[in-house]
Amino acid sequence: MGANRLQQDASCNWEDEGLKIDRIPFPWDIFPEALTASLQQLARSCATSVTPLPGIVFGVIGAILGRSLCVSPKRGWLEPVSPVWHGDIRVSGAGKTPAQQLLLRALSQVESEERRLSLTDMTLPGLREELTEHPTGGMLYTMSELSSFVTSRYYSGAARETWLRLWDGETIRYRCKDECLEIQEPRVSLIGGTQPSVFKQIFSGNKGIIHQDGIVFRFLFTHEPPGYFEYTREGWDQENEGVWERLIFRTTEYVGRWLKVEEVGMPATRVMLLDEAGEALFRSWVNALDITRFEAAEELQGFLSKAKAYCLRLTGLLHCINRFLEGGTPGKNLTTEDVSRGIKATMFYLGQAFSLVDLINKEKGEKVQMVSERTGYLAQALISLQSRLDEGKLAISLVASEFNRVAPKNFMISAKGMGGWLKLLGLSKTQGKVDSNGQRAVYCLVWDQSTEDLIAKNQQCSDMAA
Repeated sequence: MGANRLQQDASCNWEDEGLKIDRIPFPWDIFPEALTASLQQLARSCATSVTPLPGIVFGVIGAILGRSLCVSPKRGWLEPVSPVWHGDIRVSGAGKTPAQQLLLRALSQVESEERRLSLTDMTLPGLREELTEHPTGGMLYTMSELSSFVTSRYYSGAARETWLRLWDGETIRYRCKDECLEIQEPRVSLIGGTQPSVFKQIFSGNKGIIHQDGIVFRFLFTHEPPGYFEYTREGWDQENEGVWERLIFRTTEYVGRWLKVEEVGMPATRVMLLDEAGEALFRSWVNALDITRFEAAEELQGFLSKAKAYCLRLTGLLHCINRFLEGGTPGKNLTTEDVSRGIKATMFYLGQAFSLVDLINKEKGEKVQMVSERTGYLAQALISLQSRLDEGKLAISLVASEFNRVAPKNFMISAKGMGGWLKLLGLSKTQGKVDSNGQRAVYCLVWDQSTEDLIAKNQQCSDMAA
């Protein structure tokens, strides 16, 4: 496959002017089909969005791998595949917790006294106690409230720089009373969520500009508009849960074999090198990214700067995920296919981050029209129904029927559910039941500027879904 095709597949329109960064649907083709199906059914079973779940996957797999693997694009650059920090920014009641808990259930099954994976004490003394003599340095810290990480008294003053180094995976040195203590090469992944209003309050300054200490730029965020997801009888069946468990177990087995390489001491981290074509693709993307970074607003530059490291981390993690579920093990070289997956994932998260900056910079009460894969399909359905407008109205049952025709099974919705979702999106509806589209006494969508705005903003997602 040629470089031009790879650039197109990675949703990157890069030439001399840099990259075009927009909100795009999550690129599910970067995952094995079985894992995609598993996560999508898990989301349906919990009546929630599937979009945040890949971030949890990256955090979990990264925590298990710990120090076992790193990615190198060239001599002198060794990028660890972990840690990954993920933040799920959605309104309260959006169902952030249940799906996360089900994913973490498999993690508890592979923990042992020698290899603890779940971190409970996120203080420097607690971290040091957990990671002293830890075989991989890999752990996962789960926060019920993401803002607690940066509002804690432990993340203040001189300690801020220490916590920033945690994301780098470098040895942390700090003073405790009269002692100089250290935590050797931690690989601590973080996952958590918060509400958009809380995020804006915590991560904005007096003038609505992102804090510049850099902590926010180290997260992979997902940020979605409100969505109505119907509760059904469907559960996360044994086959689909088994796919996730198989990935957890195979990752754990691989690390176990890595630990047995050296009878005494810590085994050396295995290096996955970008092959010649993969390095050329990564280099081209990085150069375009830098052009974009220097032209971007100041509050966006930090996300673009960290994107290089995240691209390599996600390239390595996705290579492992695909190999493990194929029944194989990570290879020594990463190809253009691997790098393309990493670029696709990184561009998705950059689009999400940019929309969060929009949220922070908006004045109070000013709406931020957002897009997602789901609203992209809604835009596609509305466009196809525009010719059937009946005095500026569309029966909501007709909208639901057309949406279900164009959208995948994962997004199916009833007419009643569609009505609730349209209200959450801020679209206009008739006050009561009216006759429309050959139907008697039905609720209708009123086609006005709010509908036009949604279609315009979601046009890119609609085109990609078509």
